[in-house]
Parts: sequence; structure tokens; C-alpha cells
Amino acid sequence: MKTTQWIGIDVDHEVSLYEDGLLVCKNWQCTEPDEWFCLVCVDRSNDLVVYGYIRQSELLNEDWINWETIYDYTGMTGEDWRSMDFVNQLSDLISYYGPENFGFNCYNAFTIHPSQLDSYMLNMKPQTV
Repeated sequence: MKTTQWIGIDVDHEVSLYEDGLLVCKNWQCTEPDEWFCLVCVDRSNDLVVYGYIRQSELLNEDWINWETIYDYTGMTGEDWRSMDFVNQLSDLISYYGPENFGFNCYNAFTIHPSQLDSYMLNMKPQTV
């Protein structure tokens, strides 16, 4: 059995969350194979993080997202953007549209200092696969 790891844009989890704004994993509460638990930093000056779950298949089929705008925003072709890993795709979408448009809101917010991040990640009970 292999434990699913936390994944971010950067190899350093602290950089991924506090600078790039996103850190994801599959934890014990993810009920679908394409469901991800996400931490999104919404206020870097106060270490304010929101959390939520998102399904990859649903997100990439949303009809309200202007895909051509996303491709222009990232400077990529649709084919190239769609071939990227999901974490980078989600990061682009959150960066362009904002976290609140994907269900990440202040109702699920908490403050976590960067020095507490490793402890938090260890206590999240990542899913084993």
C-alpha cells in the first residue's frame, strides 16, 4: 500500500500553499476516485486558509467556465492546458476566477501558521491506495 501524498505546484508544501495558494491531497473523506481535498490560501498576510472538496471530472466539465479565456490567460493551447496535471489546472482556474467560485469560502476558513503546516498535513489521514 502506498500513501497518497500532498501535492502542490511547488515541491515545497509551504511554498505551494502560501505563495502559489493551493495544496491538495486525497484523504479518508474523499469518496470518489477523482475527488480531492483542497487547501486554498486566501489571505497570505494572515495565513488564512479555506478548505473544501472538489471533483476533477465535474470541474473540467463546468459550462460556466470560459475555456478560451483560461487558455489565453495561461498562454497555452487548449490541448496543452488539458494535458497538464489537475493540480496545475485547478491552480489556474482558482487564480483566474477566485476560490469562492469553486466552493471555497469563509465558512470553511481557519488560520494556520506555516510552522504548523507539517503537523496539520500529518493529522489529515491521507487515503491509502
